[in-house]
Amino acid sequence: MTLTMIAILSVILFSSAADREGKGDRRQTAGEVVTVDTASKVLVVRDAEGEKRVIVDDKTVVTGAKKAIVDLRAGDKVFIEIQTVMGRQVVKKIVVKPERTIILKPDTQKQDVQ
Repeated sequence: MTLTMIAILSVILFSSAADREGKGDRRQTAGEVVTVDTASKVLVVRDAEGEKRVIVDDKTVVTGAKKAIVDLRAGDKVFIEIQTVMGRQVVKKIVVKPERTIILKPDTQKQDVQ
């Protein structure tokens, strides 16, 4: 019984330490930006499961069509990597998908989609 309790406590303490060190649960999702609040560092993204409220911080990396959190707008299509840190959902990486543009070629009247 005592050995079992020690084992359980070790697992709990190790899990908490992993969270504090930024090695907690990681997940990824793709969706659309609903709101961005740079003052409170909150991003709301709608994915297949619904809306997710996540935290952005100074270590959040933004790549793709935009390069900074302040550039994000409602409607942007994003891919985000989320990590659980001390019980909070923190965004580690945001990849912003480029908007699709249609270019008409005058000589062929065909459309190129980029």
